[in-house]
Amino acid sequence: IALILALALACTCFVACGQQQPTNESTPAGEATPAAGGEQTNESDVAYVQQQGKLVVGITEYEPMDFKDENGEWTGFDSEFAKMFAKEKLGVEVEFVKLTTSERLQKLEDGEVDCLWGGVIYNDNLQSKASTSVKYVKNAQVLVMKADRVNDYNDGFEIRNLKFVVEKDSEGAFYIITRNSFKNHTEVESQQAALDMVQSGEADAAVVDYTFAKAVTAKGNKYSDLGIGFD
Repeated sequence: IALILALALACTCFVACGQQQPTNESTPAGEATPAAGGEQTNESDVAYVQQQGKLVVGITEYEPMDFKDENGEWTGFDSEFAKMFAKEKLGVEVEFVKLTTSERLQKLEDGEVDCLWGGVIYNDNLQSKASTSVKYVKNAQVLVMKADRVNDYNDGFEIRNLKFVVEKDSEGAFYIITRNSFKNHTEVESQQAALDMVQSGEADAAVVDYTFAKAVTAKGNKYSDLGIGFD
C-alpha cells in the first residue's frame, strides 16, 4: 500500500505507489494509473485503509503546512486537508507520523505509512515509484539569512562564497548541489535545523521553501531576526 500527497518545488499532489506507471495530464484527479504486473491498485489501497479504520499519514513538520498547535495537535494547511479527506472521502480517522525528508519515500515503500502529505519533491524519481493526483499548491525555494544582511547581496554570483545549509534530500539541497559554484554547504535533517544554524551564525544562509520561510520569519515568530533574500 502506498498513497502519497506531495508538496514539491512546483506543487502538491495525490499519489499511489507500487511500481505504477507515472500519471499524466489525462489521468483524472484522485485516480491512479494501473499498477504494473498485477500489483495493488488504488482501489485495493483504499479498501485496506478503510479496513484498518485509519489513514496513516507521513508528514514533514514545517509551518504553515504541518505543525503542532498549543495543545500538541497537528494542524496547518496540509494536516487539515488530510483530516478532511480521510473523514469525508474514506470515512476513517488520521494518524500522523512525523518523517524527515530523507526517509519519506522509503517509509512509504516499506508500508510504514499509508501516504505522504506534503514536502515531497515532484520529479522523475517520485513518478517512477508512485502515481499522482492533481497538483494543488505551488512553492519555491528562497534564500534566508540574517535580516540585516539580506540587502548586501543581489544575485547568485555575489553569494557563491557563503556557507550554506540545506535540508538533506530537499529541493533546496538539489538546488545547491547541482550548481557547482556553491561549494560550501552543510546538509541537516530539517528546515528548522537549517534556520537554527543561520540564526546561530554557524551558516551564512539557508535555502528553504518559501511557504515555510514566509511563516517563520514573520514578526513575533522564532526566526523573525532572519529575512528572505532573492529566490
